[in-house]
Amino acid sequence: MPAIPSGSTTAGPSRLVRFEGHTALRHRLVLALVSGRPVRIDRIRPDDEDPGIRDYEVSFLRLLERISNGTTVEINYTGTSVYLAPGTLIGGAHTHTCPESRSIGWFLEPLLALAPFCKRELRITMLGITTDGRDASVDTLRTSLLPHLGLFLDSPEGLELRVRRLLA
Repeated sequence: MPAIPSGSTTAGPSRLVRFEGHTALRHRLVLALVSGRPVRIDRIRPDDEDPGIRDYEVSFLRLLERISNGTTVEINYTGTSVYLAPGTLIGGAHTHTCPESRSIGWFLEPLLALAPFCKRELRITMLGITTDGRDASVDTLRTSLLPHLGLFLDSPEGLELRVRRLLA
């Protein structure tokens, strides 16, 4: 079933936007943070054998809370509904451990879209796997996406993505 907005609840710039389904979940959350409009996403995999949001999606929601100030995330008991009330994108230095179910690239794509809107420089140390065959690898994002993102910044020389292997 396609995810179609089903309307809003109040008038004004803070009106709630509703969606159904897990399709484009990251994009919807990013746009909610940039636009400052709260979003509610219902019917997230309700008919699956394991319904609701996945561990990597919960991890991403927690990361969004960390890089912003005042963002509220509510997940219902079954995990089939998520509400996000956006706060201010702050940025700053953070460390995030990505679950092994998704590579770092899955988390990095939306962060690259949010970074120019943060009040402070966004410095994130991400721990996890760099490639999994499903998502763009960290090296692919560094060589293909970063040069284009630099076109939108006043000082693109500060744009950097380093990949380091940590020894256990």
